[in-house]
This record gives sequence, C-alpha cells and structure tokens, in this order.
Amino acid sequence: MLVYINDERKIMAYNTVLTKKEAEIHITENCVWIDEEVDVNKVKDGYLTAMFLNEDNSIRYDFVLPEKEEKTPLEELSEQQLLIMTAQAEQYEEMQRNRLQDLEIQATIYETILNLQEEMK
Repeated sequence: MLVYINDERKIMAYNTVLTKKEAEIHITENCVWIDEEVDVNKVKDGYLTAMFLNEDNSIRYDFVLPEKEEKTPLEELSEQQLLIMTAQAEQYEEMQRNRLQDLEIQATIYETILNLQEEMK
C-alpha cells in the first residue's frame, strides 16, 4: 500500500489500488510503500482515528477527540434566535390551550343555561 505521510509521520492519504511496481515512480521521502493494510475496524466511539507510520513501517492508530469548533457570531445569533422562536411557539401553544379550555367552559355554562330555561317552560 502506498502511503503519504507528513513530517510528523502522520498518514495523510493512502492508495490501495496501485501495485508495488506501479507505485515505485511515486515513492519519495514522504510517500512510501508499506506491506501492511489499513485496519478499518480500528474505531472508538466519539473519537477520530489518526494513523501514524512507525519507524518499522507499521501503522500506529491513535484516537483523538474531535476539536471543538468555534461558532461564528452568525451561528450563535441563529441559535439564540431559534431559542426565542421555540419559547414563543410554546407560549402560543399554551395560550391556545387556555383559550380552548375557556371556550369549553363557556359552552358548558351556555348549555346549562339553555337546559334551565327549557325546564322553566
């Protein structure tokens, strides 16, 4: 397998399609051929897998936490706006529930009055 490594010997890219003979023209200080294949099962939940090439041309797998991305002011503003809109929607739903309950109470009162008037006739 042909691997491209940076100055820290981190594997930045690899090619499993080329044969060793085809890869010979690409071999440099930072692009080397190794006989080991990448183990795609080397994963850990919540971590990124970083691959490094050891001095003996074996692959070392390190698990690193993903870097926390800094939010832009626009992203922060969007999140705050979403929170406000969510709170407004919840408040509106509560007002609608209260209004419906008031209407049901008024309807019950009206029905009771009508029933009393019928009984008085």
